[in-house]
Amino acid sequence: MAKDDISALKASFERALAFLNAGDAKMAEKICRTSLKGISSGDPNLQVLLCVSLVRQGRSGAAVKRLKHTLRMFPDFPQAHEELGNALLAQNNPDKAIESFRKAIELNPLRTLVL
Repeated sequence: MAKDDISALKASFERALAFLNAGDAKMAEKICRTSLKGISSGDPNLQVLLCVSLVRQGRSGAAVKRLKHTLRMFPDFPQAHEELGNALLAQNNPDKAIESFRKAIELNPLRTLVL
């Protein structure tokens, strides 16, 4: 990936995150989806941020599906496991959520999970 592409992805991520933090999950979703269309590898950070925006919109089922797809491409990405756990909690599925949180901790034991 070219340096310009990486810079553009980072800018998109930061813009989407700003909208999400401001309470506009729908706009964050739009930015993530638009940015992801332009790359073939499917950036895991944007994928996870997209899923966080879906959960915040009450669409945890869509988030779970996308996170499972993301984890097939990036199985060792701890944030995807963590957010899968959060999406599963939103679906009232604590046992599966705990599995995801455990995997996130296994992959990155120094990270503190925030529920």
